[in-house]
Amino acid sequence: MRLDPDRGLWAGERLSAAGEAIAEVRRSHGEAIAAGSLARPWSNDEIGAAFDANYHENAMALLAAWQGAAEFVSLLADDVRLAVDAAVAADAEAAYRHDQI
Repeated sequence: MRLDPDRGLWAGERLSAAGEAIAEVRRSHGEAIAAGSLARPWSNDEIGAAFDANYHENAMALLAAWQGAAEFVSLLADDVRLAVDAAVAADAEAAYRHDQI
């Protein structure tokens, strides 16, 4: 296996930036969705109440999943960096052991 540590770390940085971008869009647009849900722009009649029950539940599930995706991508970025560091350390240890033979 050939590992280019610089490219691996670059990929981790890009994943981190992607996680931050997802979180930022979630904050800006997601807060508008949550506020719109609380404002209840639909009617208060039976149909409006039925819509509200389904909308609010699904909107909250969407917002939670969106936040979870941002967190997952950020954690993945950390894992990539850790994997690169571990691979570089393992290569250095193997080279040292080889030189001791």
